[in-house]
This record gives sequence, structure tokens and C-alpha cells, in this order.
Amino acid sequence: MGRICKAFAIVGVWLLAQGCAFERPGLLSFRRAVATERQGRWEGAMRFYQAALDADASFAAAHIRYQDLILQLGASSRLEGYAGQLETPWRQALALRLFKHSEERLEKLRALSDKAPSDPIVRFVLGEALQLAGLHAEAVVHLEASWRLDRTLLRAAAECGWSLLMLREYRRAVVLFKDVVSLTDSDPLAMGFELRGLSLLAVADPRAAQILELARNEGRTSRGLLLLALAELQRSRPERAVEILELGFYELQPTRELYLWAAGELVAELARKRDYAAARTAVKQALGRFPDAPRLLHYLADFDRAEGLFHEAEQSIMKAAHLAPYDPSIARAARRQLVAAGKYEQALRVWMRGLPTMLFEGESRLKPVIDATASIFSDRAQLPERLVDLAQCYEQAGWWWEAKAIWQRLMQAAEITPSALKISMQVYDAARAGLERVDQWLEMLDAVRRYFREHYAAVEGGHDDRAIETAIADLENICRQKTTDFPAGAGSPAVMSIYGAEMSPLATPDAPLVKYFLERGLYLDLQTGRDGVELKLMTVLNRREHSLEISGETRTVVGYLCGEGYIRSLAGHRSGLSQVAGCATFTGRGFYVDLEAIRASVGEMVDGGILQVQSRHRGLDFEPEMLQFWFERFAAELGEPPAGVDAQDWLVAELVRADIEGVRFHEIGHIVDFEHLTPFWSNFWSNLWRNLEEGFSANNLATRFELVAESYALSQLEVPWPTLAVNLRWLKTDEQDPWFRWLLRDSRFDDAEPPPYQVVARELFRHLLEGMQANPEGPLTPLKDVGAPFVREMAEELFHELW
Repeated sequence: MGRICKAFAIVGVWLLAQGCAFERPGLLSFRRAVATERQGRWEGAMRFYQAALDADASFAAAHIRYQDLILQLGASSRLEGYAGQLETPWRQALALRLFKHSEERLEKLRALSDKAPSDPIVRFVLGEALQLAGLHAEAVVHLEASWRLDRTLLRAAAECGWSLLMLREYRRAVVLFKDVVSLTDSDPLAMGFELRGLSLLAVADPRAAQILELARNEGRTSRGLLLLALAELQRSRPERAVEILELGFYELQPTRELYLWAAGELVAELARKRDYAAARTAVKQALGRFPDAPRLLHYLADFDRAEGLFHEAEQSIMKAAHLAPYDPSIARAARRQLVAAGKYEQALRVWMRGLPTMLFEGESRLKPVIDATASIFSDRAQLPERLVDLAQCYEQAGWWWEAKAIWQRLMQAAEITPSALKISMQVYDAARAGLERVDQWLEMLDAVRRYFREHYAAVEGGHDDRAIETAIADLENICRQKTTDFPAGAGSPAVMSIYGAEMSPLATPDAPLVKYFLERGLYLDLQTGRDGVELKLMTVLNRREHSLEISGETRTVVGYLCGEGYIRSLAGHRSGLSQVAGCATFTGRGFYVDLEAIRASVGEMVDGGILQVQSRHRGLDFEPEMLQFWFERFAAELGEPPAGVDAQDWLVAELVRADIEGVRFHEIGHIVDFEHLTPFWSNFWSNLWRNLEEGFSANNLATRFELVAESYALSQLEVPWPTLAVNLRWLKTDEQDPWFRWLLRDSRFDDAEPPPYQVVARELFRHLLEGMQANPEGPLTPLKDVGAPFVREMAEELFHELW
């Protein structure tokens, strides 16, 4: 008897296993259709969808995808069959789905739902129509019912999650998306049908793109949560993104980076709205979860200082500086806080961590600051006079907030009796005049900042096409209204060329506007780009002249090394970072290098005292150990640090120096190239030939310019490893996770040209590998054995091929 029972049990298990193996008819074809569509093979996908429907005529998910794909391809004639097969409610619903939204269509779908309440297709199409009408509460009822009735219709769950998001029912949305992403193997395309439209903004929004990249190492459950939070950030509602992350924190465990990014966006938004109480609450809530977040500590220091809690502010910013010693914005904030506290030497020391001595070369504006700081306490009796000297040096360096702190301290000392400082009338007059001058200047800078913030917002909205002459005239008016020493009747011209218009100390050295800013320690660079007029306003650290031999003639070009930016370019405005590391003038007279952009990039790669590639921030899918190898090779070739110098600070400073040299030679490469192209009419045939070669494509021309400049830089650099590493990081676009690559895909982007720097990186490495007789399409591992002389030789060869 036992043997019979055992036999029945074995047969039962076998039958159960066979039953589990019996999939829904057409499911295999549906999965093939999904995989084919992800590869961009639309016709093949439609054939597989049709095969799925032939096997199961009521396969809801296949019907929806088949309809959408045909409509997307503009082949609506293939859907005529629906009109002649209306014998069932679900076929009638699918036919109605092809009509434009109207109240009549909505009422017909409601009637069909009453007639067939258990039909998943009918309920889905009705829910979708209600969603389009903005009736999200009613849409949730039908979409949720459709999902319960047919678990293969993941599209219903995805759209239901979107409607729950609109209703701010985040907990239900998180749970639903958790279900969806746990089943994406059966329909990877279902995830984010409605969210995809928002996520496409990541193409133009570096903030969103960065968050998408953070998801690369996440599990499926975190992806659903991430998309919900991302959608809210895209809609400029960071408070909802944080709320979503809070609700799902313990269940879904979002990454530390994602949570802190969203929290930082929330705090920044509240600060922009001047809702400081709410911003402080949000900062403390986030710090309660992650007390070692430098960006949030930076915000907390700002809020403490605004409320007069100077000791607390100093504690917060110094903790942030300890956690992120090479972050330029934190270093700047720490410098200002310490100057306000009278800790001048410490302020300079904190800010200069990881900076190379080349800052003091050439016509350095920092050297007077260092000298004045060193002598500040050399004679206590002369302290007020020394402070006057230091404040004036700060002004000349463009450190206006620091100068204001000293002028205020001297004024306060003069009003206190007895005073720790013996203030003479001469010092008092200097302080009063200095404070008035600095306040006037800072008010003017704020007005310029507001002007360009509004301009950038208008550009992003697509309704601002002002000319560069208008921006120049507006800038001069602001300077004239807000300050008393702007030259009367000033008129600053722009240099016009086929490649763009510009105004800077290099392109237009006699322009009153650029002179006015340069005399006050600021480099003004105004130019037209693809999106409109852009301004960069940066402090000047030093100026150097470079002798170049171009076409057999010796020419002198000027290079400016600039520090922190008061006003950023449009790309920097969008991301909150300095992104343009350097720029050469179209006139070919010189260039600038932005230290803050370089310092921020290097800071990303420094973790715990060891140079380390933070691939989770970059979405890298190629060999990240190659980057680590090159940085280790760079460090090894440097040798040992000088005695008494912190090893990490020295290594970072050397890396910053190498990056500055890389950018410097890149910009010089542009100048060498421009020699044959500008002025345009004097080099008409050269320009015509270049444009013909590149098919009159702006993207192709930009790519060609950048490839010439980068190959020139690599042909000149003694140590190429940091520059090669920067280029390697650009290859990430080719290696995006397929799921996110699909998410970012849209018909209007199918034929989009890749960014110039990505093509530049690809061509550089292709040329190097071909020179090594290695497979240019294969792994990059052979490059580990390449020597610097060979890199220079191959880069020079490529430069001359292009030139």
C-alpha cells in the first residue's frame, strides 16, 4: 500500500510539474516580441506579437503592445481588422482605444465595463481613458481590477502606480511598483510606460541622468522606487520624492546616494523659496538618517549662520570639510566661515587642501592674499592696518564676502568701547568705504545672477532667443544702476563669427564691461551657444602667456586660470556644478581653465584617502579597474611626496595639476586649429571644406573640433594617464544597462547623434588600439601595457590626420 501511495505521489508531483510548465498560449511569442522590440527591430516584434495573438486571441498585454507599436510606426492601416470584429466587449474596447479622447468614448467604455466587469482588457482601456481625462481615482479602480484579473498585463499595474502617484498615495504606489518590478522578466517593457515620458527629460537634465545612473547597481525593487522618486524630481517636486523615499525606506532600501540626492534637492528648493524653517527641518531629518552627509552639513551651516548661530555653523561646515576635503563648494564655505570667525590662516589652509603650487605662478592674484595672511599677526600693534591690507587683497582676488567680513569686524570694533582693536580714524574711514563698496558690488552681483537665472529659465522653457548684444546692454545697465564707478557711456562689442559670438577679456580686451570685472578680480565670459546666451563669471587666480609655434610662426596666447564661479553656464546652472573645464576664444587669442570644475571632478574620485573610481556615480559598465590602474600608475610615477607634506593632499594636488595641464593643452589645441578657420572670411575655403567634410552637421563639426584638440593635448602631455582616464569615463554612454537604455529611448531620439565627447573618446581609443594592432572593438585591457611615448606618437599621428 505504501508503495502505491508513493507511486501516486511521484505521478502527482510529475503532473504538477508538467502543469506548471504549461504556460499561457502565446506567452513564449510575447516574450520574444518584447526582446525583439527592445533591440529596436519593430517589424520582427510585430510578427511575434501577431503570433502571440494567433495563439491566444484574448491575450491582453499582446493586444496593447501590438496596438501601441503599430500606432508608433504610423501603420494604422494594420488595425482595420478591429473594426470588423466587434462581437465581444473586449474587441469593442480595443477599437474604441484607437479613437481620440472624448466624453462620448468615455461613456461607451463605461457601458462596456458594466456589461463585462470581469474582462481585463475592457477594464484596462477604461482605466487608461480615465487617466487621460485626469480622473485618477476612478482610473485606479479599473486599472487595479485589470491587474488582478490578468497578471500578465503588467502595463495595467504600471499605469495604476502612476495614477496613485498623482493622488499622492505613495505607500500603495510603492507596493504596486514592487510587484511590477519583481515580475519584469515576463514583460520588461511594462515598467514605466507613463514614467518613460518624464524620464526622457534626463536627456536634457543632468540631475535626472545622474539619478538614473545611480540605479545601475540596484535590484529590481529599488528601480520601481527610484522611478517614482525620479518622476517627482523631474516635476520639480522634491518634497514628494523625499516622501516616497521615506515611506519605502525600510522596505525597499533606496541607495544612500539616491536618498541624499533627493533630500538635497528638497532642501535646495525650500531654500530657494526662503522657507528656511522647513529647510532646516528637512536637513535635520535627513542627517538623522545619514549624519555624515557633507552636502547636508553644508546646508545646515548656512542656515545656522543665517540665524546667528556662528559656533554651530562653524562646527557643521568643518565636519563637512573633514568628510569632503576636496569639494570646492564646501571648501569655499569653510573659508568664508573661518574668515568671519577671524581664523584667517586656517581659512586659507582649509581652502588650499589638495591644490597645486601652480596657482601662485604667473600673475597670481592669490600670492598677495597669502602674504597678507602670513603677516597678519606679525605686529599686534599694527593689526587693524594689516586687516585693511588683507581685506583689500581679498577684494582684488574677487573674495568679496571675505572682504565684507573684515570690514564689518573693523566697523564693529570701532563702535565697541573699550575695543580689543585700537581703530584709528584712517582705518575707520577705510572700513566704512570698503563696506559700502563691497555691499554695492554684492548687490550688483545678485542682480546679474537674478537676470541670468531668469534668462536660463526662459531658455529652458523655449521662449527666449535674445541676442548677445541685448545681454551686454542689460549687463551694462545693471552695473550702471547698482554701482557708482562704472564708466559712463560704456559700449561693449561682441566678436561675431560663424561658430558663435563672444565677449571676454581675451576676445574683446578693450571692452569696458570685461575690463570693469577684470579689475575687480573676475573673469567675465559671455557667448552664444546652442541654447542661447550664456555667462560665466569666475574669480581670476592667475594669468600666464604661452608661446606657440603655429604654421612656422611664433605666437603668444594668454591663459587664465580661474577659481570659483559666481555665475555658471547654462549646463552648470542645470546641474548645480561647474561643468565646463575650459574654453578657448573663437578669435584664438587665448583660453581659460576653470579650477572649480577640475577640482569637483577630482573630488569625486577621492574616497577615504585613496584615489578610487566611484563607478556607482558614473554608470560605468566597462572595465573600471582600468581607471584604477591608470591612477595607480600616475601615483607610482610621481614618487614620494616632499617631507612634511600630507601624502593624500600632495597626490590630489598633483592630479589637479595634471588635469589643469590636460585642459590647458586641449584649449591650445583649439587655438592651433582655429588658426586655419578664423576669421571666417579670411579662411573661407578652409571653412567650406570642413563643413562639407562634416556634412554641415553642427554635431559633427563639434566632434571634429574636440577630437583635434584632445589628440593635440595627448601629443603634448608628458603624463597622459589622467587625461586618458577622463576620456575612458566618456564611454559610459555606450555601455548603459539595456533596461535603462530602453527607458531613455524615444522615436525622436532613435537617430540622435551621440555627444561629441563620447565619439572623441571612442575614436581616441580606437586609434590607440589599432596602433597596437589590438582589436579596436574588443576589451581595452591591452592599454595597460601602453607607454607614454607611444600615446604621444599615436595622438600626434591622429592630430595630423585630422588637420
